[in-house]
Amino acid sequence: MARIDLKNCVIKFKDGTEPTPNEITVKIGDGTLNYTTKNNYDYRRDRGLLDEVVEGDEEPVEISLDATLEFVRGAGTDVSIEDALDKVGNAASWVTVDSDACQPYAVTLEVLHTPICEDVFLETLEFTPFRADEVQHDLKEGTLSIRGRSNQTRPTATRTAQP
Repeated sequence: MARIDLKNCVIKFKDGTEPTPNEITVKIGDGTLNYTTKNNYDYRRDRGLLDEVVEGDEEPVEISLDATLEFVRGAGTDVSIEDALDKVGNAASWVTVDSDACQPYAVTLEVLHTPICEDVFLETLEFTPFRADEVQHDLKEGTLSIRGRSNQTRPTATRTAQP
């Protein structure tokens, strides 16, 4: 994967409203977004010698975002990041993106990278369904820290030509 400068990205939190989801857009000034995928393998032995490998349990993608915010923009009403992540306040009517409505509320976390070079493709990473485990703010510094997980084994990545 190429290096992505978050200054050239917007991050969106989207709900499951059809056909047009509710969303808020977060513009990052500086920061990092890390995600971890895991493969669990069980190495089995036959009389002490390595024999076969069996896939173990799946693990969710772990995501951490540490960033300085430039702006947060919502459609229609003032929706905060916490509102969108927790389905409260002005996002109380948002709809979960999880296909199983009995599961806890979740959103789509979308990272759209627009490179400064026009001949380089746009790249979108999508983590869905995403649930935040922890959200921290430093109001003096204007920073945001989010830790969470996505109930998928890999993010969905798409690349498209710039318009």
